[in-house]
Amino acid sequence: MILVTCGTQKQQFTRLFEYVEQLNIDDEIIYQLGETKFNTKYKHYNYSDKFKEDLLRADLIITHGGVGTIMEALLNNKKVIVVPRLKKYHEHVDDHQLEITKKLAIKKYLYVANSASELETLINHLDNLEFTKYISNNKNFNKRLNEIIKKLKNDF
Repeated sequence: MILVTCGTQKQQFTRLFEYVEQLNIDDEIIYQLGETKFNTKYKHYNYSDKFKEDLLRADLIITHGGVGTIMEALLNNKKVIVVPRLKKYHEHVDDHQLEITKKLAIKKYLYVANSASELETLINHLDNLEFTKYISNNKNFNKRLNEIIKKLKNDF
């Protein structure tokens, strides 16, 4: 199953769904449309309590460049392809999604598609793509933060 999600931004992101609609895919596809208005033949919802369930069930997540969605997918060891929202199409206020996804793509945590043809190529070669397993650094971060807090308490 492929979950295609565009998060919760108010700006429309029809480009993502238009790319997917151009593909010839035999797999089940579910859209999380958020605020985007888009007519489709695929199963879809704006928001749903089933989102987490769908994310866990999915073999592939195709998403916008929202950090929340990306991190949720990576922490659950999902293959992720990102189509970042772009300012030039009025999909976001700036291009921070492109900047974030470029950094994550360098480490092969995910792959980035900037066109329908790039998306199709990535999907067609999905089994041959190398995905780096994301390992959260939260435990180390929290440990260091607690050490700093303890030191600050002792200094007072």
